[in-house]
Amino acid sequence: LELDARPSLDDPDMRGHDASAALCRRELEVLRCARAVMCGSSQLAHYAIRRGARPSRVLVQPNAVDSRRFRPRQSDDALRRELVPQGRVALGFHGRLRPWHGLELVARAASQLLREGVDLHLLLVGEGEFDAVLAGLVPRERVTRIGFHAHFDVARAIACFDVLALGSLHDQPYYYSPMKLCEAMACGVVPIVPRSGDLPSMVCDGIDGACYTPGDLADLVRALRPIAADAGVRGRVAAAAIERSRCTSWRDVARTVIGLLGDERGSAA
Repeated sequence: LELDARPSLDDPDMRGHDASAALCRRELEVLRCARAVMCGSSQLAHYAIRRGARPSRVLVQPNAVDSRRFRPRQSDDALRRELVPQGRVALGFHGRLRPWHGLELVARAASQLLREGVDLHLLLVGEGEFDAVLAGLVPRERVTRIGFHAHFDVARAIACFDVLALGSLHDQPYYYSPMKLCEAMACGVVPIVPRSGDLPSMVCDGIDGACYTPGDLADLVRALRPIAADAGVRGRVAAAAIERSRCTSWRDVARTVIGLLGDERGSAA
């Protein structure tokens, strides 16, 4: 990693919040003393180094997926029939809504496509001020909301999505390595992601998903339109997304960790 290795206590934390000086010093101490620091993205690696981790000890390892749990739904899935009216394309969101998720941008894109006649339906899994974000953009009859599910149970709800669009803001410098992206792809959900951070390396534009310019509504609509409007295109891209999700499993990540620990023990001896 060719990154600025000078630790800093002045940087905000990962979410842009100002941490206390004591907490920053403790974090610096832990990262500096760690034999290895595994980060889910190059942006997190940069953050760790700025907080004191030694560059030679930092490894970027994107999140993986348990494909035994996260898998495509069956054609006659009862939950899908319950949550999404027949014939509609489900545009999904799951998690706890936060400002940096950029859901309003996704809602504006959905609103435009609805006006064009695309038969979209929003499926929201989790908690947040969804009504405030969607007001005036997406009619209530085009939205299904369900609450939080435990991680071992949420896979079935995610598999009810057809498309997962990660929103973004104009001033958002990057995206991390969200597990929700890998898990959705394993379920056969087509990902739409901003060209931000490591995401363009996780989704191949036009092959197993689509990319758009961060914060750009017109570009998001352009990326979303053919996938939402054409079942053939959506099916082809979804199949490729499933194959892409199989590239890395948590077993592979565990092997990497075990190998890394073995190397460290060997060098210490």
